[in-house]
Amino acid sequence: MSVTFIVTSILIKDKGKRIKVKGYIKSVLYALFHYYAEKFYFWLFNNKTQRDKTGMSYLFQDWQSNRKNFKGQLVLFMFRLASLINRSMIAKVIFILYLLFYRYLVEWIWGIEIPRKTKIGKGLSLFHGQALVINQGVVIGDNCTLRNSTTIGHKKLADGTFSRCPRIGNNVDIGANVVIIGDIEIGDNVVIGAGAVVTKSIPANSVAVGNPARILDKKETAANA
Repeated sequence: MSVTFIVTSILIKDKGKRIKVKGYIKSVLYALFHYYAEKFYFWLFNNKTQRDKTGMSYLFQDWQSNRKNFKGQLVLFMFRLASLINRSMIAKVIFILYLLFYRYLVEWIWGIEIPRKTKIGKGLSLFHGQALVINQGVVIGDNCTLRNSTTIGHKKLADGTFSRCPRIGNNVDIGANVVIIGDIEIGDNVVIGAGAVVTKSIPANSVAVGNPARILDKKETAANA
C-alpha cells in the first residue's frame, strides 16, 4: 500500500467536511508512521516464516498457561520478546539495552536463567521460578511446566568436553528441585517428581522419581489400576 493511497483514503473519508489544518497534518503523519513502521518491521524480520511467527500472539503465547501468576506471565513475556529480538542482528543492535535489562532483571535479580536463545514451545507454565537454570541448548516442547530450583543442561564428560543438552517433549510436568542433564530425551506426557535427578532418557507417558531417577510406572498402567 503506497503513501499516496493512504493519504487519498483520508481525503475521501473526510470529503464534504471541513478539515482543520492541524487535524489533517496529524492524520497524514499518523498514516505515514504506520506505513513506515510496518516496512521497518518487515525489513528487520525479512524471512516470511519469521514474520508469520511474530506479533502479539507470539509474545502472549504463555499468558493463559500462567493465569493468576503475574510473575510467570511477565517473565515469559520478557523472554519471548528477547527471543524475537534475537532473530535479527539489526534488532539486537537496536534493542541491546532491552537485552541487557532482561538479563539483569530476570537472571540477576529474580534468579531465573532462561537464555533468549533457548527453544521453548508454546504454553509454558512457570511456578515460582527462583533458582531455575536452563541451558541455551535445551529444547522444550509445548505445554510444559517448570518449577523452582530446577536445573536443565549439559553434562561434563570424562574427556572434559560437554554433552548435548536434554530434549524435552510436549506436556511434560517437572517438579521442584529436579536436575535433568546430559544428551537425553524426555518423551511426551511425562511427570518428573520433585527432587529427581535424571541422567537417562525417559519414555513417553511415564512417571519418574528419585535420585537417580527411575520409572515408577506407566501413566496408562496407573490409570487402569
